Amino acid sequence: MITAALGDVAEFVNGFAFKPDDWHEDGTAIVRIQNLTDVTKPFNRTRRQLPERFKVQRGDLLVSWSATLGVFIWDSTDPAFVNQHIFKVVPQASRIDSGFLRHMLASAIRSMERHLHGATMKHINRAEFLATEIPLPALANQRRIAAILDQGERIQVKTLRAIHLLEDLSQSIFNDMFGQWLGTSTKLPSRPLAEWIDPMRPITYGILKPGIDVADGIPYVRVTDIQRGKIEVSSLRRTTEAIASEYQRSRLLPGDLLISIRGHVGRLAFVPLELEGANITQDSARLAVVDSDTAVFLRAAIESPGAQSWMARRTKGAAVRGINLGDLRELPIPLPSTSDISRFAEIHRQLELTSELANALVVPTFELFTSLQNRAFEGAL
Repeated sequence: MITAALGDVAEFVNGFAFKPDDWHEDGTAIVRIQNLTDVTKPFNRTRRQLPERFKVQRGDLLVSWSATLGVFIWDSTDPAFVNQHIFKVVPQASRIDSGFLRHMLASAIRSMERHLHGATMKHINRAEFLATEIPLPALANQRRIAAILDQGERIQVKTLRAIHLLEDLSQSIFNDMFGQWLGTSTKLPSRPLAEWIDPMRPITYGILKPGIDVADGIPYVRVTDIQRGKIEVSSLRRTTEAIASEYQRSRLLPGDLLISIRGHVGRLAFVPLELEGANITQDSARLAVVDSDTAVFLRAAIESPGAQSWMARRTKGAAVRGINLGDLRELPIPLPSTSDISRFAEIHRQLELTSELANALVVPTFELFTSLQNRAFEGAL
């Protein structure tokens, strides 16, 4: 197998070390790592005139080699300069295909753990990175391999897009059926959130001071444990039975709906079976809904833009923002017929089942793509 060092098939131009004095409100955009990882981040700009080697063009390969490691394609037609901690990669067109090189760089970075340096901010050692050997088949074969890996990437993107569309579809159906009743022309009556809750288990927050983590204690849910609409059970901390017993009022049952009320207001998640008897902190509230159909409807209602906006207007605080329980209890929820609630709940469950099947494809899809990249990196594809 013919191989070549990365530094022998491309030039790696480190970005310019801009200083705060170089920044201006207008001028040429400065590409920082945060602009690569999040396209919504604003650009710093400069009026400096720099050599062409620091300028990026659409389609250029960029490698972030400090803190957040990754390979990116610059996709803007606007002129820009590359900042330090980013390599602008200039392939030798006669030796290596740009698409093939992009995948090889991604594989190289994944295998670069032994080249990472720094205690708090990891970074790649330039000399070791450029000395990394990659397979170098003929150009035609490089393009064939790049095409296979590109197709694998497209499958990944489509799978994730389908999952996001399914997640959005449930809310769209809710809006079509019931309307975004706050500030719209909907004619549905409403009643406050507190009246949708089991009167024997009213809306409440949880433990004020859970204390140190106890290995065999009672698990409790923090706001940070509510991620992407689910409770990250593996990350839960535990408190003593003595402390938990003081907060029987906020004890959880399967099917309870949790909502964050401090920090990130409005995160929602259902309590799974394995958390029966668990608890929450003062930063979340428990919504004990009488039946499962109503619980599904209620969650969609609270997740709607209208309800989120209503809560945002009542969220207060400087350092830590939150909504008090008195306001939360008054959150107006539309009052459709029981049959419409059940119909929406059934549609939602079917969508959720489809989403679960799609999610089940994510791991094997990503594992297959990683395997293909590894085989290509080893010269076996």
